[in-house]
Amino acid sequence: MTFLRRHQKDFISYATGGPNNYKRKNMRVAHKEMELQDIHFDHIKIHLGDSLTELWVNKDLVHKVDDLVETSRNDELCR
Repeated sequence: MTFLRRHQKDFISYATGGPNNYKRKNMRVAHKEMELQDIHFDHIKIHLGDSLTELWVNKDLVHKVDDLVETSRNDELCR
């Protein structure tokens, strides 16, 4: 979980215009074999949104993260 938390923090920071400490595989490569379905994206959106809201993150930024998940959902190479 420590790795996953750090990984998610680095990615969200990079994806929302913060420092680029994200030094992992790109999303398409990392998720290629996972056979992701809509339900997986739905859960990510719910958990990320809830976590960011609980941390008092600005609503505009929460929506931006939500939009990033949606963009990924529609990327067939991530499925």
